Amino acid sequence: MTQRTTRIRHYLAGIVAACSLGGLLLAFELAFLFQSFDLRSSALRARSETLAELAALERRGGEWLARAGAALGAREASRAARDEAEDLRLALRELAAVPELASLSDERARLDAVLTLALEGLESGTALAPESGLYAEHVAGLRRGWPDLAVSLRAGFSRLGAPLAGALGAQEDELVASRARLWRTVVLSALAYAGLVLLLWRFTVARLIRPLQALTREARGVHSGERAFHLTPDGPHEVRLLTESVANLVTNLTGARANLEQKVLERTAELERANRAKNEFLANMSHEIRTPMTAILGYAELCLAPDIPETDRRRYAEIIHTNGEHLLSVINDILDVSKIEAGRMTVEPTVCAPFEIVSEVRALMEVRAREKGLELTVENLGAIPEVVRTDPTRLRQILLNLLNNALKFTEKGRVVLRFRLEAGEGGGEGGAERLLFEVEDTGVGLTPEQIERVFHPFVQADTSTTRKYGGSGLGLTISKTLAGLLGGDLVCTSEPGRGSTFRVWIDPGPLEGVQRLEEFPRRLLAGRPLRTLAGPGPALQGRVLLAEDVAVNRRLISTILLRAGIRVEEAENGEVALTKTLAARDAGRPYDIVFMDIQMPVMDGYEATRRLRQAGYLRPVVALTSHSMAGERQRCLDAGCDEYMTKPLDRLVLLQVLGRFLPRDEAEEHLAA
Repeated sequence: MTQRTTRIRHYLAGIVAACSLGGLLLAFELAFLFQSFDLRSSALRARSETLAELAALERRGGEWLARAGAALGAREASRAARDEAEDLRLALRELAAVPELASLSDERARLDAVLTLALEGLESGTALAPESGLYAEHVAGLRRGWPDLAVSLRAGFSRLGAPLAGALGAQEDELVASRARLWRTVVLSALAYAGLVLLLWRFTVARLIRPLQALTREARGVHSGERAFHLTPDGPHEVRLLTESVANLVTNLTGARANLEQKVLERTAELERANRAKNEFLANMSHEIRTPMTAILGYAELCLAPDIPETDRRRYAEIIHTNGEHLLSVINDILDVSKIEAGRMTVEPTVCAPFEIVSEVRALMEVRAREKGLELTVENLGAIPEVVRTDPTRLRQILLNLLNNALKFTEKGRVVLRFRLEAGEGGGEGGAERLLFEVEDTGVGLTPEQIERVFHPFVQADTSTTRKYGGSGLGLTISKTLAGLLGGDLVCTSEPGRGSTFRVWIDPGPLEGVQRLEEFPRRLLAGRPLRTLAGPGPALQGRVLLAEDVAVNRRLISTILLRAGIRVEEAENGEVALTKTLAARDAGRPYDIVFMDIQMPVMDGYEATRRLRQAGYLRPVVALTSHSMAGERQRCLDAGCDEYMTKPLDRLVLLQVLGRFLPRDEAEEHLAA
């Protein structure tokens, strides 16, 4: 369509160029005619001036003859007349240069002879004595012949001017005729040019402008919605093509508008569904957060009552701890989903043992399986690599999510966790092998429609599922994303009423030279003892500095450390921690470990740790932070910390960190315990 519009523009430009060229040629023609007329007028003016000069010379000659005739006999007057006669002869000779008088040389010679004769007569008397009789006779003879000289002079000027006057008259007549012809040519040329322009304009209007105007009116009517586009193509070929193109464009736009309206309706429905899903999610999150908070606050209040038996107080503390862990898992799920939606979810691959990860997951889930009366089994199918390269924390999170869902939605029967190494296009280096985990249950199952929705964020199978079983509806979304980051995927097969099977596979990394095991190592067969809240934990020895700005957290961490046998000194901000640590080192009694909170007033943990390292402090510094975003661990290590722990602190993890960084004999005692 653009090419056709360009061609129409070229067509119009050609018409304008033709009119301009015709006008330019007409202007050149008229300029030439007016210049020729001006040249003839100039020649006529030159002849008129020559004729006027000749008439003036004739008058001067007559006047001279009259004065010279009157001066006959007067010697002084005759001398003046002679001088004036010389001037007349010079003026007459100058007329010889006029082209029109060049052919009248005989007449000019006769005039010159008359003047010469008169001049000689005047000069001949000057040689005679004025008193002599000869002088008197000479004067008398001149007077008798002077009228004849005057007649001869006038006749000579008349003969000289007659042809010039005749030529001047003929030229004036010709100039008048030329002027008339010139104006007729101007008028006829202007009329012809105007006729040509009018003809081209009418042709352009009829063949181009009117069809384009009709096209414009039709398009305006379609745009305003008054009518559909119905216009018969007319005009030049390009205008017809343009009309057809506009008709096709309008048809396509009409269809696109209808399709767009449908898309808008569909998108609006999707947004409404998403909005409803998020509203349901927020309501569910409110329930998931408020339920454990109610238990935590309620049982904490009961624990404060003085008349509560010790056994009930211990049971209430266990309930508070269980609900606190559930609340922490909900918060972690929300943070993970926020990382996914922001594109900031990351993994940290490292060498780890699949059997050990599966054993840990089984140990954590066995208690819940026994509480529901379900059988939880773990099976390895074939040889499994002793170690693989993946993120053990994220893999453990995926398996815990899948097993937790399986136990949640299974009322009777069993839950099985299988894992094996298999060939597959999606996993391994170069697509050779992948590590596959299957979680199979005999629970409620899912319909195909529910399977499509269950991996979307903020979605469970339906709202009744949320009300009956609880949960945030984020676990499968997080697990599928993590599986993708680990080089694999998560899929589901299910049948309503007969259970579900979730399959997740990951990239195990390079496996060349890695030993493969057919069964669990013996050290893992007995399982790991479940942690309890009873007892103070292993007895340790050492001296640490705890830098924490929140007093409640300081008391909690200090209590855990004191119950483990550690001596604790406290600092409420980074500046105090820096001062106490350097002072203790300079006094020869350095702290064994410095626990450094990251967010503190006055001076934060990053700056305090950097200044310690700049001062040459070499003892261990462990970062304590509520941040769990990607890169936070590396940021703490870059500041000079030796380890990184996130809040809320796990007591056993805290004791393990103490075992790593306490002096050797104390660490061995801790590990033995």
